[in-house]
Amino acid sequence: MAKDPNSNMICIAGREVLRLIKYTDHGFEDARNLRIGRTNLNYASVDVDWNPNDSNRFATAATNGNVVVWNAMMSGKNKKIELVISEHASRVNSISWNPFDGNRLLSGSTDSTIRLWDMRDKGSSSVLMNASVAVYDVKWNPNNPYIFASASYNGLVCVWDCRTQNIITTYSGHQRIAQTIDWGTHHSDYNFLASGGADGKIQIWDTGLSTERKPITSIQTIEHVGKIKWRPGCSGNIASSGSLMDTKIYVWDASKPYVPINSVSFHTDACTGIIWIDSDHMITCSKDGQVALHNLLEDGYSPYDSAPKNSLSWGAKGELAHIHNITGPRYEDDIVGIMTTFKPAEDQEIMWSDEDFTYLAKNYKFMDDTIENLCEHNSNVAKSRNKHKIAQFWKVLKLMYTEPEDSSDQFYQEYPEFPKEDYFEEEIGIEDDIVMVRQFNQAKRYLLLL
Repeated sequence: MAKDPNSNMICIAGREVLRLIKYTDHGFEDARNLRIGRTNLNYASVDVDWNPNDSNRFATAATNGNVVVWNAMMSGKNKKIELVISEHASRVNSISWNPFDGNRLLSGSTDSTIRLWDMRDKGSSSVLMNASVAVYDVKWNPNNPYIFASASYNGLVCVWDCRTQNIITTYSGHQRIAQTIDWGTHHSDYNFLASGGADGKIQIWDTGLSTERKPITSIQTIEHVGKIKWRPGCSGNIASSGSLMDTKIYVWDASKPYVPINSVSFHTDACTGIIWIDSDHMITCSKDGQVALHNLLEDGYSPYDSAPKNSLSWGAKGELAHIHNITGPRYEDDIVGIMTTFKPAEDQEIMWSDEDFTYLAKNYKFMDDTIENLCEHNSNVAKSRNKHKIAQFWKVLKLMYTEPEDSSDQFYQEYPEFPKEDYFEEEIGIEDDIVMVRQFNQAKRYLLLL
């Protein structure tokens, strides 16, 4: 899928489709179906790219190994075909028009070559560059008319200079096929080159660091990465899609690479094309035959914002660490993260009899109610067997995983005998709110250490 840089026209190309559509505020309009009634393999495509300087010209990489140049203004028996180039010995996987010179077209093929075509010579001459292995993607640098990148079967990502026809830099960051690449578009990302591979990784390279060969960021996705596209206007943001079973489109922040900041669910098969209209709108196409316009603000789901912010963990030496967020009216929109680590005192109460264990196992509840009610029920069950510290532990969970209007007030209502002096202080840098946080932490520390 490719968009005309100068209009709202989009070309959708595939093995069984080749058509032009327009997108509007109200949806899509069919402009021209170029595939209908045609069985010639020149109409079955693997890739498509629109000429950045000529709104009437685009090119496709056909499944038969040809590079086909189309002109939307032409008519006649062959309709829109302007030129067919048949120099590659095998399938062409990717094509890319030079963003500075609309007469130069790059193609990468499984025949292990990269060719640079000059349209002024009607494609009769080309610059041949040997990549040694099958090439899966090629992209011109949007800020340098002589530099381009390639992604190869052996997992290598290479940066080339077409003037010398040699590789400038080679990046080795994929353990399987490097399938897709994209250059950064934001002014602070101009030197960044992203690559996605069959190993499920998105690697981000800083090509401005001449001696550095390691990725500056590595994002692990859940399956083969089929397409990636930098998000315009948002530094470090990149969209990705899988090439096999995963039908979602994810948006990642390179500074927080472990959880996507947004995801869109619409397609029923793997997404094969991503185009950003602006920072909040994207168009996608899929193997399911559908094209969709997505509004991230309305259609997107944020796994990062929805992830739990509370956690407990035991250390190797018996330490217990817990982290939680404090929210409430006094904090307005601020969220304060608090982490405490300590070692609970040893107590014979943790020694359970078989009867105690069986009773608790049979009477604890873990579903079919709110977390608050489940914790309260389990606390009462533990109290009935004189397991007071276990009962208090369930109280801690209740405090951590529910959001009362004022946690400290609720605690003092349940434990009126507990003094209100400050036994535990933690400076968090928020004026006038420190006392509330002290009391909240003091309450939980009291429950666990009593």
